[in-house]
Amino acid sequence: NLNSLLRDALRIFRNEKFLDACEKQYQKDKLVDVKARLRDLYDPNNPLFQLMNIAKEQNRQNKLVENSIACAASMFEIGDVELINDTFYRPSQNTLIDAILFNDLFSSLSIHKTIIDRLNKQWEKWEQGKILASDIPKETGKQDQLDSVFSNSCNSLKEKLETNEKVITCLNTYCQGAIDKTKYSDLIKNWHARFEEENIFSIDFPSDLSQIVPFAEKLNPYATAMAWQTYLDQRTRPSGRKKSIGTEGLMEPLERQFSEEIEEDLWTQEQLLSTVLSTDEIVIAPNEPVKVESVSIIQQAVNILQDFEVTLKRICEQGDSTPI
Repeated sequence: NLNSLLRDALRIFRNEKFLDACEKQYQKDKLVDVKARLRDLYDPNNPLFQLMNIAKEQNRQNKLVENSIACAASMFEIGDVELINDTFYRPSQNTLIDAILFNDLFSSLSIHKTIIDRLNKQWEKWEQGKILASDIPKETGKQDQLDSVFSNSCNSLKEKLETNEKVITCLNTYCQGAIDKTKYSDLIKNWHARFEEENIFSIDFPSDLSQIVPFAEKLNPYATAMAWQTYLDQRTRPSGRKKSIGTEGLMEPLERQFSEEIEEDLWTQEQLLSTVLSTDEIVIAPNEPVKVESVSIIQQAVNILQDFEVTLKRICEQGDSTPI
């Protein structure tokens, strides 16, 4: 077979044209159709595995075999994710990149130098603080030097994502009917996409999203409170559907959140709640779509929240309960 020819008969030839023709024929017959398999250097059926064994047996004295190994190695395609993962994050002696870097059969090949150059450039980029979100490993173990490079970037990324989460929670909770909901959704998507393309430290939070942060910090703690949601709904529902504050729909969640003592004084609670109605609440005509921007909605919600907190305090004091 062809491997036997490489091992025995063809090893004695020195004619460059003949060797070049043999190399091209070997590439066509044995390598091209199994390009993906060439990466598995532990597969006995891999032509490159067979070439490497012949090279070792003959102390690398077979020029045709050496050239064929170089030809096979030139077919490797190694992406950035694979390169970083198999060297910095989870290095292993069983990977293709480890073989390229440390196996003598690859040390003189161009792919060996190419991999080293790419690793050097990657490390220099990280040391300069040019780090993408995808560059940051989930776990770096005891690799102290690698940890130190990523530490500041991890903290920066975490802080920005936490701020982003505040904004998303606020918009999802209070601005479902806003006329500019799509605008903010696109802003968030575009901002996320930048983390895969730009240095983390250069990515500032969009100003339109930043203005929502102080509102979110006030409103988000109440986002899942039933009493607050009921109170807010009473204050912002269209005038044709508006009920008086203190109805059963509002009192039930209040009763669940406060002590049973409050239940004994419903009239007092209704009276107290009614006193905090303001004249600047959002009122929408029946059957008309909401035509309000997100910032206006959450600003109004913050104003109503202030009334809500005052009301809760009064109710608790009236019922000898402790405020939330």
